[in-house]
Amino acid sequence: MARASHHDCVEPLLLRPTPRQIRNLRTVTLIALLATAGTSALAAYKTHAMTIAWACGSFLVTVLYGHFYLAMRKDFTEAGPDGIRCRAYGKRHACRWVDVESIEIRSTTRRGGVVTNGIVVTPKSGKPFALSAPVSNSLTPDPELMRKYESIRASWRAGPHSGNVMRDGHEQLPVRQIRAFRPRRRRRTHPER
Repeated sequence: MARASHHDCVEPLLLRPTPRQIRNLRTVTLIALLATAGTSALAAYKTHAMTIAWACGSFLVTVLYGHFYLAMRKDFTEAGPDGIRCRAYGKRHACRWVDVESIEIRSTTRRGGVVTNGIVVTPKSGKPFALSAPVSNSLTPDPELMRKYESIRASWRAGPHSGNVMRDGHEQLPVRQIRAFRPRRRRRTHPER
């Protein structure tokens, strides 16, 4: 009888944006579309620089949030026994657990004080990538962000790699090899005397 390893016990995790997040983005997109239609009709009726500026601005907001809405509908994060893969805002990312350096929550503050909390996966080599599911901000809140974050980290810790291997129920934390800082010695060139 074959023994099951610890990472075989972890079920694959599939996360998608919540229905509330998709509904909120759809609502903002529709409001911006109505504003575009209204300001465009007003600009056609009475050509004024301000109405044209409002029409252009609302059109740009419609395109921006429309893109986020369409992209977020297809976004996902899948954490399996061997690694993580996701589709975030139209881009696909995949990383085996062996190649993951860290998984953390990062907060980003944008203009107007909008704070976005998202999960960032940092590979041992390559650029870090953000997961679009789960993510939480004032427009698209996700009250279960921490629970989902812990589930992703549990999959990572249980994954087949040398870092966070579970042994006898205890987590063995990865040890980073840190080179001692040695200042470079400058070679002094002495003029010949």
